[in-house]
Amino acid sequence: MDSSKQCAELLKEVVNKVEERVDAELDKFNDIETLRMERLNAMKVEAKQLELWRANGHGTFTEVEEKDFFAVCKASSHVVVHFYGSSSEACTVFDHHLAILAKRHLETRFIKINYEKAPFLKGRLGINSVPTVLFVKNNKTIGKLIGITKFGNVLDFPTELMEWRIAQSGIIRYEGDLDKPPFSSEHKPVRFAKKRTIRETDEDDQSDDDFE
Repeated sequence: MDSSKQCAELLKEVVNKVEERVDAELDKFNDIETLRMERLNAMKVEAKQLELWRANGHGTFTEVEEKDFFAVCKASSHVVVHFYGSSSEACTVFDHHLAILAKRHLETRFIKINYEKAPFLKGRLGINSVPTVLFVKNNKTIGKLIGITKFGNVLDFPTELMEWRIAQSGIIRYEGDLDKPPFSSEHKPVRFAKKRTIRETDEDDQSDDDFE
């Protein structure tokens, strides 16, 4: 084989290897571009969902009247409802924590309803005491958090404990360990003597009440 033919074959071999490398790099680029487009589309969907949530009052902790309860639950698939009493110290503490969690969990609507002004809902939903936090998912009640027993019968519990208790219902997204409280054992809250005005009880309840 003459030298010119050898050079031609060698050049062809080099060109083929270069083309293979270029093709491999292009495949990588296409994969990256595909991933980038998928992520971009996902971000657009998330942004649209956030916009819809905010339009429906998510991100805020607001008071609604009894007559608006069903409309709120219809507009949002996940709703946390605090039935409160105006003279209950425990309800004031619950309000504080729920206002913080409303901003933290945009995926869920947080509202409050005055217990004394909701006679129909008290009977319909079995709300017999305050504070009662009701969890509504897809127009169906999936549970209640009643009183302060679950918080160690104290008022100065951390917001993270409230978040953890609510998360156990599945009504909010939670990345922590549902089997372990999220606060240090060093936390030593001060106990208090409860003043019962409107009926206050310390019990938990799981319910399954469909509004439809």
